[in-house]
Order: sequence, then structure tokens, then C-alpha cells
Amino acid sequence: MILVGAFYIKPENWTPFAPYGMSGVSFFGHPLMGQVNAGGQPVGMLAGAAIIFFAYIGFDSVSTHAEEAKNPKRDVPIGIIASLLICTVLYIAVVAVLTGMVRYDQSERRRRRFRRLQAERACGWAEFIIAAAGVAGITSVLLVLMLSAPACDARNGARRDGSSTASLRTSTRSSARPGSSTILVGVFVASLTGFLPIDALLHLTNIGTLFAFVVVCAAVLIMRRTEP
Repeated sequence: MILVGAFYIKPENWTPFAPYGMSGVSFFGHPLMGQVNAGGQPVGMLAGAAIIFFAYIGFDSVSTHAEEAKNPKRDVPIGIIASLLICTVLYIAVVAVLTGMVRYDQSERRRRRFRRLQAERACGWAEFIIAAAGVAGITSVLLVLMLSAPACDARNGARRDGSSTASLRTSTRSSARPGSSTILVGVFVASLTGFLPIDALLHLTNIGTLFAFVVVCAAVLIMRRTEP
């Protein structure tokens, strides 16, 4: 997407750079700062950042597999920080290319990335590559995130304090992984995906991720005192 789309960037599409402003804050559906759209929803950079917050889910999953690292004190921070920086640069590059190819006021009509390529030039060959990459990316993300929950349950609960239930600690003989916990998480995620609208899932995912990050960061500060 970046390599192909870079050839079709029009710098004038970046003017104005922030057409909806830098803000866009709401509290329980009530706009506090910035502009709002026709539906009363805040728009702007902060509003966009809140919606796309879920894009940073997954970097923390490296820490759930710290016990499998040869040198976790060195490898885990490198894995988290390096992957975070690389993906952040790629995120920014993709957005810069997309907004440089298609003006912001035309993006709703041509939302899909491979359609934007075709909108500017005849790049039909890139359509399959981008679509296949999207499927591969989503699949890998799902596998990584679905792996973390059973791993946390098996290690933190079963092996240390016995807080997990016996059914969730049941492991499969071939992989020594918590089979029951894996199935339970899979059924739960599939059910939400199948029956909830995508907008609701998006907001729930963002809320859950932000809440988890806040809890973990607060726990680290507390544990530096209680268990240095």
C-alpha cells in the first residue's frame, strides 16, 4: 500500500492538514470540545485517535509470553518497544499515503484501501495483494490475541496460586495448552462477533483496551512499593 500509493500522492490533498481540528472530545455521548458531525458525534484528531485506539492491541501480548523468552529482561522490552515503533511508523505512513491520494471529503465514498488505489490509477494488480494482506493480517492478529488469554489463565492462575478452575486448567495432550480455556475464549469472541454490530464491538474493544492499560500501569506503580 505504501510503496504503490506513494506514486499517486497529491500534496494539495494534505491542505488543510487538519480540516476538523485537533480536538474532538466527548463524555458519555456529550461533545465537550471540537466540532461535531451531522449525527452529533465529535470529529477531529482526538476523536479519530479514540476510535482507532484498538490498533495498538497486541503489543502487550508479548508480555504474556515472557516465560517462553530465553532472556526476558532483555528480549521482552525489545520485542514490545521495537514492534510498537515499527508499527507506529507504518500506521503513519499508510495514513499519509491514503490522505495524499484521496481528499478527506471524498474518503467516505472510497473507504476501502484497494479501491482508493483504483480510484487514482489503474492498479488492479495491487487490489489482490492488499486484500490478501488484509486477510493475513487479521488472521495473525486474531491468533495472537486468542492465544494470550489461555496462556495468562494457565500460567498466572493454575501454576502459581491455583485460582483458576479445574476445567479451565485442562490441557490438551498434544500441545500442553489449556484446551478448555481456549475453547471458551473462542466461543465467547465468536458470539460477540456474530451478534453485535461492528460499531458496538469497536467501542467495547477500545474501552476494554484502555481500561486494561490503565489497570496494568497502576498495578506496576503499586507493586514497585509493595513488591519491589
